[in-house]
Amino acid sequence: LSELGRKRELGELYERAIESAPDDATFVSHLLSVGRILETDLGDPARAVEAYLRLLARVPDHLAGLYSLARAAEHAGRHDVWVEALTRQAKAFDGTRKLRVLHRSAEVLENF
Repeated sequence: LSELGRKRELGELYERAIESAPDDATFVSHLLSVGRILETDLGDPARAVEAYLRLLARVPDHLAGLYSLARAAEHAGRHDVWVEALTRQAKAFDGTRKLRVLHRSAEVLENF
């Protein structure tokens, strides 16, 4: 198999493993891997967005999932999802960090 074919196959293996994930931690780990493969290795950020949304449907406040969703949504041109991910991230922070994330969200809204 080509390198791309191997990455696709690896993503499919993770997808099958998600079906039988025994706990949230395993589910999250597998979906983060699927999203990374889709976004980075296969160049499909739109499908990565869907993987991260699945993760966040099960574990809504998962910070790595929110970061990943924001990044993939930016690359996929899904500005609505990008803003939502940033807004949800902001809820996890206080003070200056919260303000920076909210400011970035406002910039995205202003520019897109």
